[in-house]
Amino acid sequence: MIARPNWCASVAWRKSHFSAGQGDCVEIARLGDIVLFRDSRDRHGQVLAITPAEWGRLATRIQGGELDLA
Repeated sequence: MIARPNWCASVAWRKSHFSAGQGDCVEIARLGDIVLFRDSRDRHGQVLAITPAEWGRLATRIQGGELDLA
C-alpha cells in the first residue's frame, strides 16, 4: 500500500454499481499505468496501487468466486 498522496484527490474514483449504496465497497481509479484501490468508507486512508495485469488477474479471481469467504 502507499500513503495517500495529494494526487489521489485529482483522479476519477468509481465504485461498482453492485454496491447499491451499501457501505462495504472499494473504489478504483486509473492513473496512467497503475490501478488504484481504496476503501469507500476511508477515502483519506491508504491506497493500494497495482498494475493493470494484476488488476485483470484479481478481477478474474473475484468473478470466479475464488476469493469468496466460506
